[in-house]
Amino acid sequence: MMLLAGDVGGTTSRFLWLDTDNPDHSATPSYYSSAQFTSFPVLLETFLRDQNMTQVDYACFGLPGPVVDEEVSLTNLPWIISRYELQNLLPIKQVKLINDFHAIALGIDLLQSQDLVCLYQGAFDRKGNRLVIGAGTGLGVVPVCQHSGHFYPQPSEGGHLNFAPLDTRQEELLRWFQRRQSRVVYENLLSGSGLENLYQFCFEQQDSEKTAPRLTAAEIHILAEKHDVVASAAIHTFVNIYGHFVGNLALLWPAYGGIYIAGGIGAKIARWMTTTAFTTPFLDQGQMRAMVEKMPIHLVMDDLVGLKGALLVSKQLVGQSKL
Repeated sequence: MMLLAGDVGGTTSRFLWLDTDNPDHSATPSYYSSAQFTSFPVLLETFLRDQNMTQVDYACFGLPGPVVDEEVSLTNLPWIISRYELQNLLPIKQVKLINDFHAIALGIDLLQSQDLVCLYQGAFDRKGNRLVIGAGTGLGVVPVCQHSGHFYPQPSEGGHLNFAPLDTRQEELLRWFQRRQSRVVYENLLSGSGLENLYQFCFEQQDSEKTAPRLTAAEIHILAEKHDVVASAAIHTFVNIYGHFVGNLALLWPAYGGIYIAGGIGAKIARWMTTTAFTTPFLDQGQMRAMVEKMPIHLVMDDLVGLKGALLVSKQLVGQSKL
């Protein structure tokens, strides 16, 4: 029986298959640049052809967007993905579509200790709920409810909450954004493009007479590691806003079972995430500080966590079909 898992991102899509009749033959993940394909079926056709796969029994795909009526309109790609269309167009017997951070939340328990970096110790409660947050191409937020040792991710678009400045400098940042767009949400700051926006802001703050170079998030990180003043300020601001955002969400969804920071950016800037630039604004919740300081925070270093969660769902589909 052939199982397939996919973790579709605005930048990169990952796939992994498993042959249950030959479990010793384990596949390695396949990576594709999402923007190179006109649609998800075309991407899947390419993957199946590359793998010489003529039939898939069960597949689960983690997708960046809310699942509505077995269909997902992707947040950062011009794709609309339908479960029925995939089953009709492709040699896949049964498809399950879930949010990409739903898949990440399910993959947390499949991680090893070396896949996690503790950002804040807290006071772990094994019966507590979890919270999964992650900045990447976009900004994902998933509250995870625990019941009798089982975890149930809840759908959320918390990354699109309105940005709330923490101090006067961030108020200037908000006004800077508002001159460019009417509504400013956290994803505009806590994402790959968000870091690029922050670099533009920090450059103009240092020298308003010059035009800031257009740099990618990866290039900004490289400069920051070389102690470039503007790039360092941009990442420091990013981490500071990230910590405050996580703290605010922790008030809404107390996660005494752990807050997990996933997404592609946090792991790449781990050196910055492990500083007080993150933890201080997280804890800065006034009279509610005693509440949030009990919640452990872990940085997820494994970029395949979503793929692992999607594969777990594919395995569960096999069991459900036998009931």
